[in-house]
Amino acid sequence: MSFSEWLVERELSVEDITGRKEDLQAAAIFPVVEDKEQMGTVLRWMVSEPGLTEGKAVWLESRRLSADEISAQADLRLLYAQQESFCKGNWEVLARNHAKSVFYQLDLMDVAGEFHKFGIDKPGVLPTDASLMQRIHNRMLRAQIEKLDGRDFKADEQAAFNLLREGLLTDLYEHQSSPRLNVYSDQIVWGA
Repeated sequence: MSFSEWLVERELSVEDITGRKEDLQAAAIFPVVEDKEQMGTVLRWMVSEPGLTEGKAVWLESRRLSADEISAQADLRLLYAQQESFCKGNWEVLARNHAKSVFYQLDLMDVAGEFHKFGIDKPGVLPTDASLMQRIHNRMLRAQIEKLDGRDFKADEQAAFNLLREGLLTDLYEHQSSPRLNVYSDQIVWGA
């Protein structure tokens, strides 16, 4: 949708815009609001609900900034620090909620690198009621984090391989083959 279509859909005109109107980057269209409730209302109006009169009222009554002004006023060091903090928190939550997330389906080398970069403690050892593959991935992730942190990683690595061996052998023992002759006397069986 073009900006002119956006204006028409919200029953606005170019005169309602402050700042330089020939350049969208310099046009003051982003409202400065008082609280989260106002923010939610005006964002709904701006993005998806053009008929929301409360959102339009907030937009018209608010001081507005352009994208250029927002960029000029932004504290990039603070934004990057905030982004890192959010990222670290997200990794910790994903690890804690491993049973209901895709955490152990991710590229574990990348995950270990992120844990190392942000100084996040390795996840705890999963309980035995977790799926075998999650437990294997958990141990390999722990080993890789320890390796990147310069610590001894052999115990977790060996535990992962023990779990893998256990999984393979358990499957063999549970599904033992019982060969028996099942051909007619006049059939020829070829093998290579």
